[in-house]
Amino acid sequence: MSSGTHRVAVLVHDGVKLLDMADPAEVFGEANLLGADYRITLVSTTGADVAPRSGCGSPSTAAPPRSRTPTRS
Repeated sequence: MSSGTHRVAVLVHDGVKLLDMADPAEVFGEANLLGADYRITLVSTTGADVAPRSGCGSPSTAAPPRSRTPTRS
């Protein structure tokens, strides 16, 4: 595994279960305790907050980065 910071994006949507948002953060957080360097971000397709199934609020989310399509010269 390469050294340095690794960015992890967890895609969330309306109706998401809170455990589905929290579990990846817990796993990568544990890896960080063992010396890894993961940065976890919750993302939605629009960048807007989502409404979890339980009705609890969600943390702010970001829109995923747009993929870059190679251009021809």
